[in-house]
Amino acid sequence: MAGFRALLIGATDYQDDAIPSLPFVPEDMAKIGKALEERGFDPVDLRRPERGTTAGFVVGTVTKFLNSARPGDLLLVMFSGHGVHFQGDDYLLPEDAHGHVLDRTGIKLDWSDDISTSAAERVVFCIDACREGIQRDFMAASGISRWTKRKIGAAAKRKVAYVYACSPGEVARFVTGKESVQPDDDIGTKPGDSFSLFSRALADTVAATRISTLEQLEQHTQDRIDRMHHAYGKPGVPQQLRVLTDVDKGDFLVFPGPPPTQLPELSMDPTQPITHFQPTQHPMLSKALDASGLRDVSVLMGFALPLSSTKISAILAGQDPVSGEPSYVVVELKDWNQVAPADGIPALCQADGGSEPVLNPVEQVRAYVDYLTAFHETLSQHPDRVSGVVLLPNTTNTTARAVRSVPENERGRAFTADQADDFADYLRRRLVPSPTNRATELLVEPASKPTTQLLKVAAREIIEHEQFILLDAQREAYELVLGALRKADSAGGSEVVVVTGGPGSGKSVIALSLLGELFREGRKVMHATGSQSFTKTLRKLAGHRRRNVQALFKYFNSFMTDKHGQIDVLICDEAHRLRETSVNRWTRSEQRKTNRSQIDELIDAAKVTVFLLDEHQVVRPGEVGTVAAIKAATAARGVSCTMVSLADQFRCGGSEAYLQWVLNLLGLSRGNPGPTRWQPDGKVILRMASTPAEMEAFLKKKKDDNLSARISAGYCWEWTKKPLQDGSLATDVTIGDWAKPWNVPGDKAVNGAPPSALWATDPGGFGQVGCVYTAQGFEYDWSGVILGPDLVWRTDKWVLNRDASWDPAFTKTTPDAEVDRLIRNAYKVLLTRGKAGTIVYSTDAETRELLHRLIG
Repeated sequence: MAGFRALLIGATDYQDDAIPSLPFVPEDMAKIGKALEERGFDPVDLRRPERGTTAGFVVGTVTKFLNSARPGDLLLVMFSGHGVHFQGDDYLLPEDAHGHVLDRTGIKLDWSDDISTSAAERVVFCIDACREGIQRDFMAASGISRWTKRKIGAAAKRKVAYVYACSPGEVARFVTGKESVQPDDDIGTKPGDSFSLFSRALADTVAATRISTLEQLEQHTQDRIDRMHHAYGKPGVPQQLRVLTDVDKGDFLVFPGPPPTQLPELSMDPTQPITHFQPTQHPMLSKALDASGLRDVSVLMGFALPLSSTKISAILAGQDPVSGEPSYVVVELKDWNQVAPADGIPALCQADGGSEPVLNPVEQVRAYVDYLTAFHETLSQHPDRVSGVVLLPNTTNTTARAVRSVPENERGRAFTADQADDFADYLRRRLVPSPTNRATELLVEPASKPTTQLLKVAAREIIEHEQFILLDAQREAYELVLGALRKADSAGGSEVVVVTGGPGSGKSVIALSLLGELFREGRKVMHATGSQSFTKTLRKLAGHRRRNVQALFKYFNSFMTDKHGQIDVLICDEAHRLRETSVNRWTRSEQRKTNRSQIDELIDAAKVTVFLLDEHQVVRPGEVGTVAAIKAATAARGVSCTMVSLADQFRCGGSEAYLQWVLNLLGLSRGNPGPTRWQPDGKVILRMASTPAEMEAFLKKKKDDNLSARISAGYCWEWTKKPLQDGSLATDVTIGDWAKPWNVPGDKAVNGAPPSALWATDPGGFGQVGCVYTAQGFEYDWSGVILGPDLVWRTDKWVLNRDASWDPAFTKTTPDAEVDRLIRNAYKVLLTRGKAGTIVYSTDAETRELLHRLIG
């Protein structure tokens, strides 16, 4: 009978004093062996001979192990110790190796002859060893050459893989017993532990996760290495695993469990984090499926909405009992015990006595249905095929009465525990199992409709009707603002709502949704920003030929003389750009005497003031738009302040992984784990260009495919403000023989190049390079970003070169630490403009090498 078998060999006590011992290896091997056995491997062969791990022992043991395989076996062979790379070949170093003749006393990594005659179906070699010289502080760099077809594909019907602890030119590090983790960083290790990062990461991955494939093994082990590298304060970039095989890593089963072909949802679309339905975890859903005869219907747990990081609890996929066409039920599962009304706002409720209101789950699932049918290309043609339900298995119709405060329909209705029979009847009317699995295939196939750019529908949003679908916290923020206005109308006084979220989290969508709703109601509402580009673009696109709409869009410093309550709702978008004061060189002398902060002016101007901000987008000295500053102002004035945090995101393909990668790259993440390797998630594309010309050519092709594309850069080149004598723009941004102009600095177009405010939205903007001040607040399909010489990577950290910055906002009195923070924030803004993908280039060679290691 086929099985999973492992052979683990460690070399620790080297006879040659020139080769340092590795005392942690035996414990590493023991941990991996235990983890493998717990995952279903046969008793692990953990070899530690009395005479040491000699060359003869290693060769003989591995050969015997490969030849002992039964048909269908998976064999895992692991070696931990030292090694070298010599004249194109890799050698393991047994304990009897000699430092002056390593190539002759080492063991060449080539068991292809034995693999070719082995009965094993799959063979995996895990190599935790150095291959370029012997050093005492690490198991060193790999320098690996690409394995030959003969080595990797030794037999046509076998799957063979080699997993190396690090990539070429890197070091495979270990932790000594004297090292400790950084303060407040708990990664599960103990003081005094000594181990190889790769071996411990492998053991932890096998023990703590339910992975099955080689692809999953690589991803989870790399993540664990990254965490331990930063927790122990190791210098430089974490070592990157090197996995070599000639077959699809996603189909290469390494651990016992259902093969990938038995995971229908996952195998059809690996970007969907869909898990198996566990009846014991959702008894109400399970019983309803049994009662309605739908046990064979497809259940997709944790389905991710298109172009979003939002996940649905479950989708049931089958076919309509009458028409036979695909039919779907979106299910939102709530483990609440009771639900109460939320201060007169029907669309919100209080769950289990919580202090913060949450979105009514009927409205939540209804929005999921609307979003799915709007952005899934196939379902958008048949929206009637999708319905939505909320299951509240711990409540009754009485204890969940507040959920019924909103209308119920086919797109959203709720079922409580005492309505289990009703739910089963509902499912019978909507579904029967699909014998061909066609409904599931249509749902998970990559068929997302492109999202419409926010500003292109701004006019219809304000004048006509709601254009956007608000999900979860977005809708909560929207309803809280409307509720705050009703409260201010009845009780007087002021209300403040602060909405925080990263790029693409929906802040501007909320702003325009509120603006449109209140404008159509005849309310006195204003939209303000600190960005000339953003405000002018909104006036042009949303207020085209409508002066009354153009008048809605102001700047933060437009409210110095407004009396309290003149405005019903003041929406402060991009509020991270708030200034300490509205006074500038154009302010009239009588207005300079007010001595009020800009935040106070904005609060005083309206019954309800809404601040929407992202603190990581503060890019200029003097910008004070932070949560702490707003809270301090409201506390000093005795004004109610409500906070809403937007966790999900809808730009960059809805990829949370990409946004986290950007934060890690720039050292802006909590705990500062440092740059990490990009792991493609199927939602957004990240590429590296070797030259700016390559970047431009790539983006031009995207533009020719009717996608919007822009190139932006750090503010590292002088900006010629006037056109040349022939009317053209000066090509200030020069890198080698590649040169392009900055975007037009003024309000008038120049030779087809749009004015500054329209660079990001006018098709003519592609020919110029934008900066953070013209890109902030906008989005386009493809973003090219040039990292300039103002921020460069040196060995293991970013180094500021403020002399390379031409940004006039930085003066001699601006501290280096603030310049460093603001430049990192600026690059974060530039790297998060692309909806479909981003291509990156750096002018600095060492920084390009970092990006190459991280992106490939």
